[in-house]
Amino acid sequence: MPTFSLVYPPAHNDTYVKATSKASTSYWPYYATDPAKSLTGSFTSNSWDAAAATNQRFHIDLGSAKIVTKVYYENGHSSGGYTNIGAKVFTMWGSNTDSAFAELTYGTDTNWTQLTTEVSQFDQHAAADSADPKYFLVTNTTAYRYYAFKISTNWGGAGEMNLRRIVLMTTDVITLTVADMTLAQVLDSIVLTQHNALAVQDMTLAQVLDNLTLGPHSPITLLVQNIVLGMYLDNVPNLSLAKLKTLGIKEYNFPTIEKGDSYEWETNLTDDMGNILLGLTAATISCIVKSQYDHSILADFSSKFTLTSGTGKLSFNLTPADTSAITWAKGIYWLKINYASGVTRTIQYGEMPVDLG
Repeated sequence: MPTFSLVYPPAHNDTYVKATSKASTSYWPYYATDPAKSLTGSFTSNSWDAAAATNQRFHIDLGSAKIVTKVYYENGHSSGGYTNIGAKVFTMWGSNTDSAFAELTYGTDTNWTQLTTEVSQFDQHAAADSADPKYFLVTNTTAYRYYAFKISTNWGGAGEMNLRRIVLMTTDVITLTVADMTLAQVLDSIVLTQHNALAVQDMTLAQVLDNLTLGPHSPITLLVQNIVLGMYLDNVPNLSLAKLKTLGIKEYNFPTIEKGDSYEWETNLTDDMGNILLGLTAATISCIVKSQYDHSILADFSSKFTLTSGTGKLSFNLTPADTSAITWAKGIYWLKINYASGVTRTIQYGEMPVDLG
């Protein structure tokens, strides 16, 4: 299940929390956002109490834009009584405009965006002098600094409207710090439960799905950001070609290089649908050949590759002098694209055999 965190305004004062009205200075709007205020006993100096029973705006400034996805509240009461003054029917809104936050006229929605909420009314507080926490979800993917509640009615009380506590919440994002690991090792360490939402970026879907066994109730959006697969492969000395194949990288064995002869090879960099890869402008190619026995570096052929970004054409050329310098009969290579953004992606691996004559 996803987890959530409470997010508060930078300070609990009239700068960051505002409302259309208050009954007196004993009922500031920011009393309702302040976790230091009591949820039991008298509502005086412990809650926001409006000077009217209808049509109130309640605004919160979080200080910076955040994606709010849930709301926690405790509706109005005083020592377990007067629960009919609690807020009832509402709509919720988001904005990043200072003037919208400052405007507290109930009917003015300029520069506000209405959000979809799981419910459209606050539950009435239980008739008891105790905490009565309630929650509802918000359908929202936009980070807003300002959030507003437009509350049209209370639960039938005369002349006032009350909220004991209201706090915005964001969905927690899990950050994994991974060093010297293969993608398979990372995924093997993740146990997926119902409603997990993982995200993946800079990685093909095949690379992820090849390493996941999904349960029957796992709706997954894969979100792993900025994983440079080549970095992990370089740190696994005994990584086999069979293991690499499970990672979804293209396997290709170069034609045999003849020692002392020229060598030419070319291909087009395309996706699985045959489309030329995007984002190749200013990209470079790196190619390291390593021993299949001890993972030591045998050669760096990066400078021998030429990439034509517009067509996706990739050429590999060795001179007679280059091939004459080769002393190994077979190596394992990794071919990587180094994008201008700083991201490096391993796209191909395999054997590079040499006929030493």
